[in-house]
Amino acid sequence: MIYTDTSGIIPLEYYVLIKLDLVEERTKGGIILIEETRERQGQAQSTGRLVAIGPLAFMYDVDNDVIPQVGEKVAFPKYGGQVLKGKDGQEYRLLKDGDLTAIIAEETNS
Repeated sequence: MIYTDTSGIIPLEYYVLIKLDLVEERTKGGIILIEETRERQGQAQSTGRLVAIGPLAFMYDVDNDVIPQVGEKVAFPKYGGQVLKGKDGQEYRLLKDGDLTAIIAEETNS
């Protein structure tokens, strides 16, 4: 099992834990509202950071070279999984490993 975050949530079996990305939204007046100020429907994210992996996650992908690693940005269905609040006060999404749809490559400054 890989566990490196401060959420206090440890995924079991085939589950993975995602820290949701903050999504900015501007009002007509130009004020930026971040996720914490939006209502429940605004919490439906489609990207986040993989922070913990259950002990059986991705076992079926042993021959696949592309397996998400802790720290990578990943995509998943908007309403997939379960939203949980960690002991650090942040919101997380608990999903089955097969619910991840992509690893999102991040820009490098070179």
